[in-house]
Amino acid sequence: MRYAAVKETSNKAQPIGRAHGGDIECVAAQFGIATDDLLDFSANINPLGPPSSVLRRLAREAGDAHQLMRYPDIELRELRSAISAATGIEELSVVIANGAAALIDAAVRAVKQQTAARCLLPVPSFSEYRRALDGAGYTTVQLPLDAERDFRIDTEALAETIAHERPRLCIVANPHNPSGSALPRDAIEQLLRAANSAGTFILLDEAFIDYLPAESLTSVAAKTENLIVLRSLTKFYGMPALRVGYAVATPEVSSAMHAQIPSWPVTTLAAGAALEALRDTDYAVHTRKANVDERSLLALALTKMKLRVFPSAANFLLVELPQNAPPVGNLRARLIQEHQIIVRDCSSYEGLTGGRYLRVAVRSRADNERLIAALSVVLTSGE
Repeated sequence: MRYAAVKETSNKAQPIGRAHGGDIECVAAQFGIATDDLLDFSANINPLGPPSSVLRRLAREAGDAHQLMRYPDIELRELRSAISAATGIEELSVVIANGAAALIDAAVRAVKQQTAARCLLPVPSFSEYRRALDGAGYTTVQLPLDAERDFRIDTEALAETIAHERPRLCIVANPHNPSGSALPRDAIEQLLRAANSAGTFILLDEAFIDYLPAESLTSVAAKTENLIVLRSLTKFYGMPALRVGYAVATPEVSSAMHAQIPSWPVTTLAAGAALEALRDTDYAVHTRKANVDERSLLALALTKMKLRVFPSAANFLLVELPQNAPPVGNLRARLIQEHQIIVRDCSSYEGLTGGRYLRVAVRSRADNERLIAALSVVLTSGE
C-alpha cells in the first residue's frame, strides 16, 4: 500500500471543533473591533459579491408582502429545474439543501447500511466531514496526504487502499480544501471504478469546482450508482449568507438523501437568488478570469516573502510559514489587532498541526495588496 500511514478512529474520538473561516462576528467580539473594520481573508468567497441580477431579485421579493406570507415551494421546483438545465441531468437526481454541511450529513447517513460502517478520509480535510461521520456513527480511516506532494491525492494509491479496506464510503474534495490542489476528471473516474469493485461510495465534494468546470463529475453522478457529488451555490456567487447547495446522485440515492433533509430546507428568497445566479453565465466567466489573475499575483508576492505557497486551482491559497516565523496563531492575532485582517489558522485541520500553516482567500487587487503589506510588517518585526 503506497500511503505511508492509515489511522483508524471511531466516533468516540475527540470531537472536531466548529472551526471555520468567515466567523467575523466572533473575531470582532474577541478583539473588540467593529465587523465593518475587518478585512476577511479566512472565508473563500467571491470578492465580486453577488451578481446584480441576484440583488435585484432579492430587493423585489423582500418587499413583496404576499411572497413573504407564503411558505416556500417544498419541492423547490423552479430552482431544481434550473439546476437540471444547467447540468444536463434529470430533476429526480437533484437534492437541494441549505449549504454543504447539510448535504454532507444527509449523504453519509443515506448510504450507511450497517452499524459498523467505515469511511476513508484523506486528511487534511474540511472539518464538517468528520463531524458528519462521527454523528452518523462511522469509523474513520484517515489517509494522511503528503505536503511534499502539495497535499495532492494520489488516486492510484487511494484506489489500492479502497480495494484493501473495502469501506462503505470515501470522501474526496476536488479541488481539495484546504490546499486547493485539483485532480483531472479521468483520475477520479479511475477511482470510481476501483470503488465500484469494492462496493464503496464516493462522496465527491465539488464546492470549488466552478473555478475549473471542465473537471466536474456532476453529470456523471446522476447515472453512477456509487457516486454523490456536492455543489455549492453561494461561495462562487458571493452570497454565503443565503446558504444554498445541491447534491447529484442516482434517483434512488437522491431519494434516500431527501429523507434525511427537513422540509423547506431553503427559503424562497435564497432559492430565487440561486436561480438568478445560475443564469448569469457572464458573471461566471468574469469570475474565473479575475481569480486566475489575482491568485497568480498573490501567490508570487507571498513566495517572494519566503513563504511556501501550495499550488491551487481554487480561490484560496494554503501557505506554510518558515521555521523562523512566529506561530500562525500569534501571526493571525497580530494581523487582526494591528491591521484588522483575518486569515485562516489551519491548526484545527487534521494533518496540519504544528502551527505552521495558514490559508488566505483570493480577494480584489487592493485587498490582496493590503494583506501583502501587513504580512510583510508582521513577518519582519518579530513576535
